Amino acid sequence: MSLKEQVRSARTNLDGLRGEAAERHKALQAALTSANAEGVDLATNTEAFDKIDGLAKSYDEAKDAVLHGQDRYARLLELASQEAGEPKEPRDEPKQYRSAGRAFTESEGYKNLRERGAFSSDAVPIGTTQGIKVGNREQFKTLFTTAAGGDALIENDRLSRLEMLPTAPLNLLDVIQTGTTDSDTVEWVYEDTWTNAAAETSEGTAASESTLSYTLSTSTVREITHFLPVTKKMLADGPGLRSMIDARLISGVRVRLQSELLVGDGTAPNLSGYLDQSGLLTQAKSTDSVSDAIHKAITKVRVNALGNYEPSYIVIHPNDYEAVMLEKATTGDYYWGGPAGRGVNTIWGLVPIVTTHITENTAMVFDPSGSQLLVREGLTIAASDSHSDYFTKRQVAILASFRAAFPIYSLNSFCTVTGI
Repeated sequence: MSLKEQVRSARTNLDGLRGEAAERHKALQAALTSANAEGVDLATNTEAFDKIDGLAKSYDEAKDAVLHGQDRYARLLELASQEAGEPKEPRDEPKQYRSAGRAFTESEGYKNLRERGAFSSDAVPIGTTQGIKVGNREQFKTLFTTAAGGDALIENDRLSRLEMLPTAPLNLLDVIQTGTTDSDTVEWVYEDTWTNAAAETSEGTAASESTLSYTLSTSTVREITHFLPVTKKMLADGPGLRSMIDARLISGVRVRLQSELLVGDGTAPNLSGYLDQSGLLTQAKSTDSVSDAIHKAITKVRVNALGNYEPSYIVIHPNDYEAVMLEKATTGDYYWGGPAGRGVNTIWGLVPIVTTHITENTAMVFDPSGSQLLVREGLTIAASDSHSDYFTKRQVAILASFRAAFPIYSLNSFCTVTGI
């Protein structure tokens, strides 16, 4: 079969997979609607819940197959284009990324210090610079989801490069939705009770009374800060300073922020993260396989959110992720593709966010639209030599600060999986 024929076959197969996924989704929605209309309590009716979960599994398997079909079709299409010698369409030039380090070293405050010789060994005290905003609230998403860069440190006669400790890839901040706030406290109203008593009523008979209530909730803006000690000699080296700020100050704030969004305990000055919420949905692994327990958590979100939220990500500890990836059938085959991989790496269609910031033996499936990071003050950098004995040591403290609140609008937008 020629490459073009493989492309046509892959496209036909993809269309069939999409149609199958649509049919299975229709069956799932019909079952949920029927259970709701009949007043079935899926939280206590195990048989009914397992039926819904089975239909949901069938749909997720089809959805996963679509993702793999799309991936195969795209690869074949690209190969066919290369074989035909077709020129690739020119891509738009990427927008210039202005890193935090670059924003600081190109700021007027930093330039003024250099011009008056504040970094030379015989200069007057540097004092304290006014806080320089290197990322405003609107730029937060781009700044914090782009890998920190920066120029390499200037080489000297002894070293050809600077070896830095590795930093873990952070992905939760790539998917969480962000916004801004102009207050120190954020308030929102969420629906906490909805009992649907709608039913057929005979003539002359009183209508049933439904129940609907709302609760006012608040989230307080918190501040994340840390600083780095730098010599004045290093400050005189712009590219080196940029590299330090980019690689460590931003990374430090990102690391702490992701941890807070997941497990922050809400005790001042901490944010209240996902796992700190009271009354959150949870699914115990018990005697299930890890994969089955994860899918039951997905189903719990679908059932309790009444279709308003659809999990698209799973946050999982590396050790627990390994347990999932190593699951095998009785034939010895890996369920999730094995060492060779399967192209699109998902679990029941969920994109895994593998991080040590979530508690081991606990995973979380979630829809990011059910919460939001509201930035009060974007990343700010300031420098001073008035800290401790830094003046006599010719050192400067470079301080990074960031302020935000984290309201979780719906507890039904996520579910934890415990006992993995």
